[in-house]
Amino acid sequence: SGAFLEGVQDIPQFAILPKELFPDDYDQLRVEVKGNWYGTKQAPKIWNDHLDEILVIEMGMMRCPVDPCLYLKRTGEDIIILCVHVDDGKLISTKKEYLEEFLQTLLQHVRKVKILWTYSRYIGMDVDWYPEEQQVILNQRTYIEQRD
Repeated sequence: SGAFLEGVQDIPQFAILPKELFPDDYDQLRVEVKGNWYGTKQAPKIWNDHLDEILVIEMGMMRCPVDPCLYLKRTGEDIIILCVHVDDGKLISTKKEYLEEFLQTLLQHVRKVKILWTYSRYIGMDVDWYPEEQQVILNQRTYIEQRD
């Protein structure tokens, strides 16, 4: 929540103030919206460009040329991978310290990050955790069962 508000509009946008604030001349007052906002066609693209700049330029990640929702950073034997879907992300790494460092750095560039260390659903997929085998399995069992 709030991700789209992080970017900056690429074209001038104006809004009309509520009538209750200026009853005498509300129809004559306009304000320029400086930030990005929900509901505009370009809001998701502006957010994605903003996030890409943070991840690639500020944090040194590499964007996958084949699948632009994937980002990777490798440090020696260790790796961190981020999969982005609009304003949700799935972050994995070989070390928990890299996840914590990544999140601290990201918070220097965005207002808010919500962390779910364990969860059972992600963007419409079921997530099954098997810590003993060091596995996480994604499937669409719930989606398939709902369609039957």
